[in-house]
Amino acid sequence: NNINYSSIKDKSVLVVGGGPSCEMLTTEIIESYDYIFSCNHFYKNTFLNKHKVHVALLGDEVDLRDKQLLDYLHKNKTIVGFEHSSRRNIMHLLDFKKKHMQSFLYLTRYFSRLGYVARASVLAKLMGANKIHFIGLDGFKSNSHYFENTKGSPSFNNEEKFCDQMEIFYRYMLNDLKMNPDNFKNLSDQHKDSIYGGILEAIKNETNK
Repeated sequence: NNINYSSIKDKSVLVVGGGPSCEMLTTEIIESYDYIFSCNHFYKNTFLNKHKVHVALLGDEVDLRDKQLLDYLHKNKTIVGFEHSSRRNIMHLLDFKKKHMQSFLYLTRYFSRLGYVARASVLAKLMGANKIHFIGLDGFKSNSHYFENTKGSPSFNNEEKFCDQMEIFYRYMLNDLKMNPDNFKNLSDQHKDSIYGGILEAIKNETNK
């Protein structure tokens, strides 16, 4: 209730993840959307930190005392979301909120191992966006990371299971949340490091039958 999301209604959102396909991003692409959503250590990327991220979802791995993070949030007036299922001490969140009032807790009905890009897309739809594109949700075909050079693949990495969960995510967005298929796009779909090529198109064709 402390944040007014009405400005996002019927607007376009680009969700930026940490996958290597984000190398395709340009200032022109960023500026073609009304709102940018991202997550975790997005502010450490030398290209992305020059642009305004409107909504950032921060997980337990992010140090809320990081001066680089706090300076970025203050400069850009970024809205920060924390998952209700977080293991972070609630007192730390309350202390953070004293410094950054534009913060909220959330828990979506949808949850999976795909990570923050998928959940940020769900949130964007629930906030009223009518066009949602995303980039940097690639799987772990490559160890390259857009935010953190030293970050590797997780212990639960399994390409087949990730692809199965991607199908569930797409069906949830299109069938449950009624996302317009023409306004929902994976910008990484044909990138060499993405494991999800062609899945969205197949689900859209399935939905249209």
